[in-house]
Amino acid sequence: MDTAPPETATRTKARDAGSASVEAVIATPVLMLLVLAIIQAGLILHANHMAQAAAHTAMEAARAELATGGDGTAAAEASLARNATGVLEDPSVTVARGTERVTVTVTGNATRIIPLFDAPVEATVSGAVEHIEPLEGGD
Repeated sequence: MDTAPPETATRTKARDAGSASVEAVIATPVLMLLVLAIIQAGLILHANHMAQAAAHTAMEAARAELATGGDGTAAAEASLARNATGVLEDPSVTVARGTERVTVTVTGNATRIIPLFDAPVEATVSGAVEHIEPLEGGD
């Protein structure tokens, strides 16, 4: 049972009038920013995966016995052109091939939809150089 006088109840309703609009004006941009942040996180993860795939492709190409670092770089650039266009901006490939190990690093920036911060991506893969040994005692 409401014991407040009728004029007090009317004043309370008048004071609350429009509060839903104010709440919507505050909540809508916050929710939009949250949705954009989730999409941005997905783009960063996808760009990271594309850089990792390109680095792995380059390492596989450069680790063959007669291959060079240039073979790895060409393989990574082809992989990036095929798979990462629009996802990874300003990609850079570095292949270091020694006598025993190959190390490939792919760097770049994920596409940004929130311009407040950069989204750098880096993937490094390393593997042994293949050496083919002749069989001993072959027929």
